Amino acid sequence: ARIDGATRFHAFILIVMPLSTPGIIATAIYSFICAWNEYIYAYTFLSKNEQLTLPVGIQRFFSENTTYFPGLMAASFMMSGTRKI
Repeated sequence: ARIDGATRFHAFILIVMPLSTPGIIATAIYSFICAWNEYIYAYTFLSKNEQLTLPVGIQRFFSENTTYFPGLMAASFMMSGTRKI
């Protein structure tokens, strides 16, 4: 692509991204499955509020109270910025 006159950005978009798309999709599916399995495990076995993981805590809080979507989106956004240590 570079020999044919494409810039580095065009070569990345037109050649590298289509070749790496299956790997990105497989990684996304695997990450989703791992996160979903962890959610079910935490939802099933944790009963004390002090031990809840963030997704289960948010789900329980908003299912017991009225569905306030701006608060739910804000809590989900705050949760997505946290890191596991």
